[in-house]
Amino acid sequence: MKNFLLFFYCALLTITTMAAESYQVKTEEEFKQAVEKVIAGDQIIIANGTYNGWCLTVPTKASADKPIRIRAQSAGKVIFSGDVSKPIFLLTGSYTEISGLSFTDCNLFKTPNGNGVLIELKQSSYCRITDCRFTKNTLKSQYMPIVVVSGTGQHNRIDHCVFTGNIDNQEVQVKIASDAIPV
Repeated sequence: MKNFLLFFYCALLTITTMAAESYQVKTEEEFKQAVEKVIAGDQIIIANGTYNGWCLTVPTKASADKPIRIRAQSAGKVIFSGDVSKPIFLLTGSYTEISGLSFTDCNLFKTPNGNGVLIELKQSSYCRITDCRFTKNTLKSQYMPIVVVSGTGQHNRIDHCVFTGNIDNQEVQVKIASDAIPV
C-alpha cells in the first residue's frame, strides 16, 4: 500500500509540474509581470482590444517541444496601433512564438533612442511570428522595416502573416553586420 501511495503521489506531482500555465493580460504592466514568470510550455494570452504605447522585451527561453506562446485571445482581435518609436515586441530569447496579433494604423518613427519597429527578433533563435496582420502602417522615415531579424540569431521564422497597405516601408528586414554573423 505504501508503494502505491508513493507511486500515486509521484505521478500526481509529475502531472501538475508538467501542466502549462496560461497568463491572461490586459495591460503592458501585466504582460511584463507574466514574462518574468513564464517557463517553457507556458503561454501569455493578450485580451481582445486595442492597445498603444507598449514597448516590451521578451527574453524568454524555452525548448522545441515546449515553446512559449504569446497570442491573441481571438486571432485578429488584439490590435496594436498609434505612435511607435521603439519595438513593440523585442524578442531576445529562444523558442518563443507570437501569433494572432494585428498591427494596424501604427505610425513608426526613427528617434535618437531607437527605431519604431513593430517586432524585432534580436539575437533570438527558433522564434516564430505567425498568423499576424500588418495593415495600413505608416513609416515616418522612408524605407524603415516593420519587422526586423538581427544579430546572431538562428532558425527564426515569419510565416502565415499578412502585410498589406503599409506606406514607405520595408516589410521585413534581415540585418547582418560583420560582428553579428549567424553561425
